[in-house]
Amino acid sequence: MSSPSPMPPMPESAATSKKGLHPMAWVGIGCGGLLVVAILAVALLIGWGKRKFKEVQHELATTAQESAAEMLIEMNSELEMLSEDPETGEITVLVEGTGEQLTFSPEELTEGRVTFKGPDGMSTTLGQGDLADVPAWVPRYAGATDEKALFHREKGASIKGLLSYSSTDAVQDLEDFYDTELGSFSSSGSSTFTIGDVEQRTLSYREAKKEVEVVLVKGGAGKPVEATVTYRLDWPEGVEPGE
Repeated sequence: MSSPSPMPPMPESAATSKKGLHPMAWVGIGCGGLLVVAILAVALLIGWGKRKFKEVQHELATTAQESAAEMLIEMNSELEMLSEDPETGEITVLVEGTGEQLTFSPEELTEGRVTFKGPDGMSTTLGQGDLADVPAWVPRYAGATDEKALFHREKGASIKGLLSYSSTDAVQDLEDFYDTELGSFSSSGSSTFTIGDVEQRTLSYREAKKEVEVVLVKGGAGKPVEATVTYRLDWPEGVEPGE
């Protein structure tokens, strides 16, 4: 009499399904795990967003001084911007004609604490100018405090300059002032960027060869408005300044 045939081996998948939890239970756990991962990802994203928000807010609050420093370098033909450290805000420039490199902060630059020698050996101190040189067609705000002429240069048939000041008045009051004073200019524009309680407003006015740009930065509640005013004028060939 022949012995009964042995039972065929149970498929590995079937054996596994007999032990532990039901496959659908594992699916449920998998979905729960994905949910936990998703929650963690969102939490991390929100945390990153908050940090990024604070970084941008800080950058925007310090824009006025950094912009003034960059414009000051741009206006000075003897200087070439080499780099700007995003962490410290320090700026490195090249003095053309001498090869000297200078590194300084925007504060040092706009406060008149940076001096260099040109190819002719003459010393130039950046950020120090005379408010008396500011042309009459550039409006001067009566409510300004700590007003400084950071740059003024007349060369050939052109003039360009930069001044800065602070004010405790509202940003809108300042814009209304410039709109009134420069209302005769043929074109004007305004743009605003706000993040949190920090606001930056840029005003532009143009008329023939004249150009005035005003950057107003309100660094938060209770803080003054920091303003920078850039002005340029190109005289037509053959016409003397003031004609």
